[in-house]
Amino acid sequence: MKSLAVVFMVIALTQCQSIIDCKFEYNLCGWTAESPWTIADRTFVPSPLNLSPMTLIGDGAFITAQGHFGSNSTADLISPVMAPTETHNVLSFKYTKTIGDANLQIMLKEGTNYRNLDHISTNILAFWIRRSLVVPRTGQPYQIVFRVSKLRTGFDFISIDDVMLRRSGKPVLTADEDLLSESSAVSVYQKFGSEESLIWTQSGITLAGWNRIRLPM
Repeated sequence: MKSLAVVFMVIALTQCQSIIDCKFEYNLCGWTAESPWTIADRTFVPSPLNLSPMTLIGDGAFITAQGHFGSNSTADLISPVMAPTETHNVLSFKYTKTIGDANLQIMLKEGTNYRNLDHISTNILAFWIRRSLVVPRTGQPYQIVFRVSKLRTGFDFISIDDVMLRRSGKPVLTADEDLLSESSAVSVYQKFGSEESLIWTQSGITLAGWNRIRLPM
């Protein structure tokens, strides 16, 4: 039963289709960027250890927002408008936030309504962390919004790259009849800070999956 569950999840993932696939290679791929969001192939960020500034580079170009005197303290990076979807989607992206007070909200915009999907405020001494989250079904055209805030000085920055939104022909959380029973249970637990994993039990056996996939708030 355990091997059946793993094979089932792999099949669901391989059937995903990309709605968005943007690496910001010197163009915005249809996204709208408010200042100070800008495309760069490198940026200089202060060291958290008060040493010489660090040079942040990526796999080619990326998009970054960094504060400076007189800069906007809040700025949006907004995707193109996408058609309504009857299935859950998976949004994934890479980001860097090593120092400063900048926050990043990831939101779903439907018309004039915003829904918060995720929030990043913790500094991590590592470059280009991959983060994934579930985007719920929508009843009308929608957009993905990355909103950075608290940009006050050069210490406050966030960089993003390799944004993908994948659509599956099946719901993100699916199971065949053999996996549905009164003895089955699903729960979410915290792991590595704010990253989440799904844990479920089947006939007393504990299984894990969807590591580092965030569920909507």
